[in-house]
Amino acid sequence: MKAMILAAGLGTRLRPLTDRMPKALVPIHRVPALEWGIRRLHHIGVESIIINTHYLAEQVEAFVKQRQASIPELTLSFESEILGTGGGILPTQSFWGEQPFLLHNVDIFSSVDLLAAYQQHQHYHQEQQGLATLLTQNRVTQTKLLIDEGNFLCGIHYYKTGNYRLVRTPQGKLQEHGFTGIHMISPKIFPWIKETGTFSIIDCYLRLTAEGKPIRTFDIGNAYWKDIGTPEKLAELEQDWQNHPCLRKCYET
Repeated sequence: MKAMILAAGLGTRLRPLTDRMPKALVPIHRVPALEWGIRRLHHIGVESIIINTHYLAEQVEAFVKQRQASIPELTLSFESEILGTGGGILPTQSFWGEQPFLLHNVDIFSSVDLLAAYQQHQHYHQEQQGLATLLTQNRVTQTKLLIDEGNFLCGIHYYKTGNYRLVRTPQGKLQEHGFTGIHMISPKIFPWIKETGTFSIIDCYLRLTAEGKPIRTFDIGNAYWKDIGTPEKLAELEQDWQNHPCLRKCYET
């Protein structure tokens, strides 16, 4: 298994903590966020990880060099300008081979069964029924994905602006879930990506969905999930580390 950790962001919402430190190296329970992410992926069998960098990239490079001899193997993909979640994966095409890979934001912590989600997507991949699988959860958020009873992505609802976009005819009833920042992606998607430069992978998924390509979803149910994008969320995670054994099991064992 291979994976990519998205770690190029500026971490502006975490300032002043990120004034001199990239978000990827912000400590959680005295360990850098990136280290926890690497351990989490290694626990489920990931052997090679590519990490994209931009802001204070030299610090991430130094961190990687310190554990270079370890498993999983770590590779860096430097971006001279931030390319977004979509543009960031384009330079990595030659890294993947033919098997699906996992894409994970560095600032996401969860108790999600990543291996089950990967195996589900692998089935879609083999049956040519899914170019990507987005992990979702029924939670409060300003942006929700529109998902049908077949677990196909059908559109998006931006609550802040009232923009409701349905780009695929749904199978049965629609439900609205928040995206978790975790995806399973088939390398078969690359020939279908027309976007260039800086772009969001979600926008690409929506365009592919509108064109009839299969983009699937995987409901993580009531699994623990947190985005540490703000100091408040970071503090909550520190507290949760003590109170949620499922979280410690995923990252520490």
